[in-house]
Amino acid sequence: MHLLGVMAHVYGFQECAVTYLEAATRSPQAPALFHSNLAEMYRQKGQLKDAEQSARRQLLPIRN
Repeated sequence: MHLLGVMAHVYGFQECAVTYLEAATRSPQAPALFHSNLAEMYRQKGQLKDAEQSARRQLLPIRN
């Protein structure tokens, strides 16, 4: 899902990119990079609160 989100972003489909990246970050074990990319998509769309939340999630340790 992450790669589809990145590709959608490259081709200018921002809404689609966010949808794919949101799906990719739902897993508790999603890599920090996924959250970082989602945060950047939110930032580019002007959704700064969502961007901050996603950026903060990349800093949280994985919980068992």
